[in-house]
Amino acid sequence: MLPICRRINTPAVRTLFAFGSLHWRKMTVSVIQDLLASPSVSQRDKDILAIPEAQTHWQSWADLQHVIRHNELHRLSRSASQLADYILWKRDIESKYLGGVMEYILVDKLGWTSSLEKRPVAYSDELFGDPRDVRILLNDFPYAMEKGLVHVVVWSRAKIPKEGDNGDITTESRDKLERFVHDTFVRGLGMTGDSVLWFKNWAALQSIPLVEHFHVLLRNPDMDKLSKLTQ
Repeated sequence: MLPICRRINTPAVRTLFAFGSLHWRKMTVSVIQDLLASPSVSQRDKDILAIPEAQTHWQSWADLQHVIRHNELHRLSRSASQLADYILWKRDIESKYLGGVMEYILVDKLGWTSSLEKRPVAYSDELFGDPRDVRILLNDFPYAMEKGLVHVVVWSRAKIPKEGDNGDITTESRDKLERFVHDTFVRGLGMTGDSVLWFKNWAALQSIPLVEHFHVLLRNPDMDKLSKLTQ
């Protein structure tokens, strides 16, 4: 269990953390109000936090297809309670790890290094050249999506070559990611191609920019099969 966040110590937050779970599902209005009043929360996040849960737009598969097809990745967002969950979790991680979320991901989540000072070295310089360079994990903080839609993250020790000022991936990288997604999720999970989407955030939108990763969205996957990929 993570320790009580030392940066926020309101009664609402103390009550929230007392449940002892990583994902605090019983988000209270007072907690969201605390975050809305916080100067450290961005205006974009405050705009989302101000939306009542009942008015949240839970993105459908058609919505996600449109967003990814038109590269409108900025439209992917969490509900107010999901975002509050994430902000509180991030603050707690930053109070626990000197290197913040980056250290937590590399050391605890992926287990690729013992400290942030020792950056993980890829077994192969080629993207997907060695299976030991890849981890597939469920996203602990997915976007606001309808039931049956699952969000996983593919992490890579090897670099994903990019180009341009916005950090978009190269054509060769895109082809390699496409093949990996097809082999791993479409064929590997026995899914149809129209039930699998993938995208990689531009550099400006990445919350964890120093660890290569991209996102895969699945529509009604076989969770038993998926669990074998995400162990």
